[in-house]
Amino acid sequence: MEASQPNAALSAAYVDSLVTHLDFTNTPKGLAKAYQDALKAEETSTERILLANGGFSVWFAYFLTKRAAKSATHFDGQAACSQMLEALDEISIENRTLLAHKVQEAIPTTTQAKFQDVFDKTIKPIGAELTPRKRRRTTDDNGGQLTIPAPNPVALVNNAHMSSHFELGNPPVLRIATVFPRFVAGAIAIMKSDEGAWTAAITMSFLDASSFGNKLGCMMSLQITSNKIERLASELFDAHIEATGEHRYLVLPNGLRVIPSPDFTLRGCRRHVISQSLGQDIEKAVKTSQAFKEEAEQGNPLTECVTMTISHRAEDGAVINLSLDEKEGVRIRRKLYE
Repeated sequence: MEASQPNAALSAAYVDSLVTHLDFTNTPKGLAKAYQDALKAEETSTERILLANGGFSVWFAYFLTKRAAKSATHFDGQAACSQMLEALDEISIENRTLLAHKVQEAIPTTTQAKFQDVFDKTIKPIGAELTPRKRRRTTDDNGGQLTIPAPNPVALVNNAHMSSHFELGNPPVLRIATVFPRFVAGAIAIMKSDEGAWTAAITMSFLDASSFGNKLGCMMSLQITSNKIERLASELFDAHIEATGEHRYLVLPNGLRVIPSPDFTLRGCRRHVISQSLGQDIEKAVKTSQAFKEEAEQGNPLTECVTMTISHRAEDGAVINLSLDEKEGVRIRRKLYE
């Protein structure tokens, strides 16, 4: 199976983060003022980009996610959620624009209606409104991935000092065995580059190329072939995944089958299996990350620094997202790309 748009797959983690905290009982305090502030924000700010390209519903999802991240009531994944929000500010304007469209698609219809009711009662009376920009095409013919062009690793490395964010994608296939165990190395989707060389569907996103002080560290995304999903889901998350015909299911301990629509994300990786499944380099990079340390301080026996997003279509692959320590991420980058 050949991969398509591997660095677009990283966007699935951001979409998932922004549509996880959509429930609320009462209209949040300070909503009207926050909306007015968003209207006045710089056009290059995250909230203004989400509002301009996704409308009130996408901005409100962002607002609710920020509220959850800052909540005094701690929950599993709060540290990772906070990291993701800070990372959004480092993503290019084009990718944040595409993200707004994808989040808009991911918000359920019933929730959209609830958001509209909040807008009509809270925002309309103060006469503040921003018309979303015309929607751009954000899907391709291979399952609706964000259309984000693959970066040029050489150019990105050479220009790293000019930006606080850069990405690397598609290392040579022969390099992946220097980082990953045999099974995972063989499970990562591959493709041919324009020059005819075989490359691996891996993306590394560095949020600060100039120092190791950035707590956001490095995000890594692996695109997994469809026939390796069940084993990795079981090893990493103790999750029972089955495929029957065209569909893939999550099977609960009582035998109940959960059908994702269109996909689902496994969170809460078993810590002790990271080294065996993903290799010692990845284990060290995960365990030295700020998010992992915060989880440990909160007494969480699992980690959300390793997640797996799985499609409901049996023919599709999956994406493993890793939150890594930045310094260790640079060391892995050298193994894969230099």
